[in-house]
Amino acid sequence: MSSSKATDLAEALRTVHWYMRRRVDAAASAQGLSLARAKLLSRMEEEGPCRPGELASQLGQAPRTLTDALDALERDGFAERKPHPTDRRALLVSVTNRGKKALRAIEEPKRLAIENLFRALTASQQQSLLNTLETIIKDQANRAED
Repeated sequence: MSSSKATDLAEALRTVHWYMRRRVDAAASAQGLSLARAKLLSRMEEEGPCRPGELASQLGQAPRTLTDALDALERDGFAERKPHPTDRRALLVSVTNRGKKALRAIEEPKRLAIENLFRALTASQQQSLLNTLETIIKDQANRAED
């Protein structure tokens, strides 16, 4: 059974994604974060103090999975839980100063890792690939609205 061009393209994208995750994860690990932990911290920083359940929903994760990740971030000093100011049954999670510093510290290594991955392409090829991927993203977003 032969594969289609679309299947070949999907497999190539999956492989590029794997290389990118590997490189970015290595850059984040140097700061004591995995890519997943950095992604979670970034979302927490964007949202500000929020309930863990809301965060799990936004990230499409099971609350228990997120609880384990938050436990690890809190243990390592990157996040903290505090009582909700108006709901004594609830907690709010937020990024600590140490977590913010770690996020800032991985920005440049992350950028360099990604640029290194795409260095095989000229600037024109990179722009063309970006335009193509944006076309696919817009098409899928439009289909989701239908």
